[in-house]
Formats: sequence, structure tokens, C-alpha cells
Amino acid sequence: MLGNQWSILLMWIQDIAACVSLCSSIIIVLTFGILCYIRIKNIVVTTVNSLKMRSLQRQLFFALVIQTLVPFLLMHIPVALMFAFVFLDIDLGVYSAIVSMTIAIYPAVDPIPTLVIVENYRKTIIYWLCCCKKVAHVPGQTTIEPTRFATLPPSNLELDLEN
Repeated sequence: MLGNQWSILLMWIQDIAACVSLCSSIIIVLTFGILCYIRIKNIVVTTVNSLKMRSLQRQLFFALVIQTLVPFLLMHIPVALMFAFVFLDIDLGVYSAIVSMTIAIYPAVDPIPTLVIVENYRKTIIYWLCCCKKVAHVPGQTTIEPTRFATLPPSNLELDLEN
């Protein structure tokens, strides 16, 4: 009887540790996300004079926010739901594999917001997806043409590879 009580106590300690770890992770991400937002807002207002730089900073900030939400949606929420179902003693059966799938696709999904939100990345991707069609020239942007190398005359030097 005493061994059974110890196993139940140990199980509760493990459950509490898992909850504390999950909650502390969420609190840390939210706290430092808010602090990052405040600092970036203050720095951009006081130092950036160019409209183009402000636009780029805004795009990068939104990309950062979305990249913070991606792990929440693909890792924290599914794991928290799994913990809740385990605590409630509900068997999910095949659906418990969803956690593994969402964690597996996270590295592939994480850079997508940055590639879509940042304008220069987005334009480059559209350019390459459209089979490298020439994009209309935007005034104020510099374009660099590829260098054409002149063909050099053949060299008079011969290599003696037999020795």
C-alpha cells in the first residue's frame, strides 16, 4: 500500500514539473517579447530618420512577432492540450501523433513569415517563382547588370603532365 502512494506522489510531482516547465516557457516568451517590442519601438522612434528604414524595421518586427506565434501554434498549444488530456485521463489514440507532426513541421514553417512579410524577400521569391521574368524597374532602385567577360586568347603555356 505504501509503494502505491509513493508512485502516485511521484506521478503528481512529474505532472506538476511538466506544467511548470510549459507555463514558465510561455511566460518567458511573452515577457521578453513585450520587452523587445518596447525597446524596438523606442529605438526606432529616436534613431531612424529614413522612411525606408522605418518601413524595414516595421516589417522585421512583424516578422518577429509572427515567428514567435509559430512555436506557440505548432508546439506549445498541442503539447499543452496533450498534457490536459493526460491529466483528464482521456485517450486520444491516433490523434496523439498530431503533436509529433506539428513539432516535425516547425523548422520548415518557421522561416515562411519572414519570407512573406519582408518586402525585398517577397519580391525576390515572386521573381524566381515567375521563371525569372524581368520585373519592371522601380525608380530610385539601382540595378546591376551581370558582367560580360571577354574571352581570353589561349595560353601558350603547356603543362607537362607525364613527368
